[in-house]
Amino acid sequence: MAWTLQSRLGLRLAVLLAVMAAAAVVMFVNFYKIEVARRQLDREQNVLRTGVLAAGRLEDLSLGLGRTGEKGRLVQEGLTRVAGRIKTLGNAPAGSFLSGDSLASLANLSQMALLMADPTLPADEQERQSETLRLEAKEAAGRLADALGKLEIEARADVQSLFKQQFVLLAVALGSLLLLAVGVLLPLARGVLSQRRELARTRETLAKLATIDPLTKTYNRKKLREVGQLEIERAKRYHAPLSAMLIDVDGYRSHNAALGYEGGDRMLADLADLLRRSIRVTDMLFRWRGGRFLVLAPHIEEDQAAGFAEKLRLAAESAELAPGRSVTISLGYGELQPGEDLDAFILRLKAALSRAQANGKSQCAPADHSAPA
Repeated sequence: MAWTLQSRLGLRLAVLLAVMAAAAVVMFVNFYKIEVARRQLDREQNVLRTGVLAAGRLEDLSLGLGRTGEKGRLVQEGLTRVAGRIKTLGNAPAGSFLSGDSLASLANLSQMALLMADPTLPADEQERQSETLRLEAKEAAGRLADALGKLEIEARADVQSLFKQQFVLLAVALGSLLLLAVGVLLPLARGVLSQRRELARTRETLAKLATIDPLTKTYNRKKLREVGQLEIERAKRYHAPLSAMLIDVDGYRSHNAALGYEGGDRMLADLADLLRRSIRVTDMLFRWRGGRFLVLAPHIEEDQAAGFAEKLRLAAESAELAPGRSVTISLGYGELQPGEDLDAFILRLKAALSRAQANGKSQCAPADHSAPA
C-alpha cells in the first residue's frame, strides 16, 4: 500500500516536473526568439535610418548641382559617396524587408546620383536635372520612412504574440508546481519589462525620425506644418499675437565651399544650438532648408519680434561659428495677420528675408502686412 502511494506520488511529481520542464523549455525558446527578433529589428532599423539620412543628404546635394570649380567638385564627391551608400541598401539585410518598388526606387536613385556626379556631364545639364534628383531623393526618403514605420508595427505584433504564449505557459507552470514556477517567472518578468522598454524606446526613436532634422536636431518642415497650423488656430481662437522669424546664413554656399560639407554641417549645428539657447522656452525652432531656420514665437507682437530678431542677429554675429570666418545671419520677421494661413505667413517672411539680404549682410527686415505679389 505504501509502495503504491509512493508510486502514485512519484508519478504525479514526474508528470508535474515534465510539464514544468516542457513549459520552461518553450518559454526559454520564446525568450530566445524575442531576443533574436529584437536584434534583427535593430539591424533593419539601422539600415532604414541610414537610407533616410542618405536620401536626405542627396536631396541637399541636389541644390548644389550646376556649380563649377571647387564647389562643383565637392558636390560630385558628395554625390558619389551617397550613391554608394544607397546602393548597399539593396543587399542583405535590407533586401529581405524592402518592397520591390522601394528597391527599384533606390537603384534608380543611386544610378541618377552617379550620373550627376560624372565630371564630364555639363553643368547646365546637372542644373537641369537637379529638380528631378531632389524629387527622387524625397520620394525614396518617404518610402524608407514608411518601411521603418511598418517594420516597427510588425515587430510589435510579433513580440506581443510571443508574450501571450509566454503568459499561457507561465500559468500552466504555476498551476503545476508554484515553487518551480517562481524560478522561471522572475527572469521572464525581467525580460518582459526589458522588451517593453525597448519597444517604447523604438517608438520614441521612430517619432523623432519623422519630425527631427538629423543634422541640427531641430524640428523639420513636417513638424512645422503640424505645429504651425495648431499655433495659428490657437492664436485665432484666443485673439493672441503670433510672430515668426525666417533666418538665413549670409553667404551659406560660400561658407560650405570654404569649410567643406562636413565643416558646413558643423557650422549649421552650432548655429542651431545658439538659436535654441537664445529663444524662449515657449518658442519653437525649425530647420527650413539649407542654411535657413524658422522660429515660431507665440504671444509676441511685431514690435517685440523686431527686438527679438535683432537679439538673434547680434548673438550670431558675436559667436564663433566657423574657424577663421565671420558668419552672420539675416532675418525676416512679422506677425500673423487676420485670416492668414501658414503658407501666406511664410511667404511674407520670405519676402522680408529677401529684402534684408538685398540690403547687405546681417540685417533684419519686417514683413509687409499685405501678401507679396
